[in-house]
Amino acid sequence: MPDVVPVATQIPATVTAVDASQSGWWRVAYHLQWDEGEEPLWHLDTLIAHRVVKPVLDSLAGEIKVWRFHRRAARDAAGHQFSFIFYSTNATAKKLYALLGDSDVVQVLKKQGMIERLSFSDINTNRQPGIGDTSDKVWAEVLQQTWPYFIMGVSQTWLGLIDKIDAQKKLPNALSITEQIERYQLLNVTLNELWEQQGGHAFLHHLNAIFGYQELFVYERKRARY
Repeated sequence: MPDVVPVATQIPATVTAVDASQSGWWRVAYHLQWDEGEEPLWHLDTLIAHRVVKPVLDSLAGEIKVWRFHRRAARDAAGHQFSFIFYSTNATAKKLYALLGDSDVVQVLKKQGMIERLSFSDINTNRQPGIGDTSDKVWAEVLQQTWPYFIMGVSQTWLGLIDKIDAQKKLPNALSITEQIERYQLLNVTLNELWEQQGGHAFLHHLNAIFGYQELFVYERKRARY
């Protein structure tokens, strides 16, 4: 198992070992290279999701109750970070930590400096045992409790699109890591074009339809329908 860099490094003296059967939210975060003056290497997110996370999901899906991806890039201490967040027992989290950290792809990306480090939620402290504990606290309680299932569906769709687009290209699997990175650069372009051209109708419009085409406030604080 890789060296663990806990998300929370200070553990209160009163905290004891977490029971292996206790469920909670756990996070594996890949901190990615992002050179000054350059755009984030978003295609590394797709590579890690497809080549690292998907095989683990395929083999352990029955042990993971809810999961999602989180993508972010900002010029701050966290920088460009791709995270896999999942709700499972402590025992399953330990297995995932090992598999997601020891992946051959991860090790090569680390050697090349593209993954600068990994961080893991402290496995000895279950700080988020509730299903809604990673939702935004400003939301209504009912939304906090149900949102994880929505964002898991979104994450499944995104990962499925990556898988389908990759399969359509019919490229050989035995590629060097440099060739794989180039492969996912091209894949990411196709994925972005699909979102730009069809995301408004396929995602936003149909999400609005589920709520009966009711208006909603957006960040600009104006009403809109999708």
